[in-house]
Amino acid sequence: MVWFGTPPGMTLPNDASVALHRVMGFEPVGTYRRIGWKHGGWHDVAWVQRRLATAQDPPAELR
Repeated sequence: MVWFGTPPGMTLPNDASVALHRVMGFEPVGTYRRIGWKHGGWHDVAWVQRRLATAQDPPAELR
């Protein structure tokens, strides 16, 4: 498998992390609702992605 992107996740609410990822060119791709328990409560986890390279079709073989 060849990866051309990176999919970070972040616990919400987290305005600073959301803003940082937006500035760095990440786009939202989904949110898991109330999936993580943290600091005494349920939290959402948001997922974002950013392309790291242009995909070839098919990708070059790894060496």
